[in-house]
Amino acid sequence: NYPAAFDKIADSLLQLRAMKVGQVMTVSPSQQGAFKLLDPVAMPGRPEQAGLRVELCDENDGLLASLLIGKPFMRTVPGGGMQGPLALGNYPDGQYVQTADGRVFLVAQTIDRLTEDAQSWLANEFIDVAAADIQDISVTGPDRAAIKLVRPQEGQPFTLKGMKDQEGTLNTAKVNQMSGALNWLGFDDIAAPTLSPNKTGLDHAIVFEAKTRQGQIYTMRIGNTLTNDTFDRYVRVAVTWQAPTEPQAPEKPDD
Repeated sequence: NYPAAFDKIADSLLQLRAMKVGQVMTVSPSQQGAFKLLDPVAMPGRPEQAGLRVELCDENDGLLASLLIGKPFMRTVPGGGMQGPLALGNYPDGQYVQTADGRVFLVAQTIDRLTEDAQSWLANEFIDVAAADIQDISVTGPDRAAIKLVRPQEGQPFTLKGMKDQEGTLNTAKVNQMSGALNWLGFDDIAAPTLSPNKTGLDHAIVFEAKTRQGQIYTMRIGNTLTNDTFDRYVRVAVTWQAPTEPQAPEKPDD
């Protein structure tokens, strides 16, 4: 039940609306597999010959239209076309589709949006916080020293809480990396909710927390990598709000 990318839904509907019949095809049942027009539900054992079923429903889940999308039509490059390493070769120039009544058409454009997998439909850019808006950052976790970055005043650089002058200077590159962590933050996929905290590592997570000048508090719990050979990790994100502290006005001397 995670939100889908609205722009992708809109583009897909516009693709369907703009479909134009290029050719009416005569396809026998024995030929449907060659066009990848076998029903994926009725014949699940032949995925390499199955199409993609698209169903459009109303707000009450009533079926408005059904379409089976088959393989693209590949246009052959003429013999006199571009040669050498930059040659593109054959290219998609249409799509075979089958309507609910069994008729097969070659439409004049490819329907590439609808043929992508479910993961690519997620609205995966979900947080965008400018580094300049972040007031302080903390990083805590098991078996590690806590890190606390604080911006003394708006527009000033971060300082490391507890750091003494004689201990050196901050690594600006690392500070910029941390303060920019929430800028256009996205994700690859949604983890199955049935995964245990032990599997995801969220029971012993590293906790990244950033507070903004406007009062938002972004908390990321960073867990295990998905596999031993990847940098992708399980992450849980929460956002809360706390009224920012108003700066105190300087006291006036007694008359």
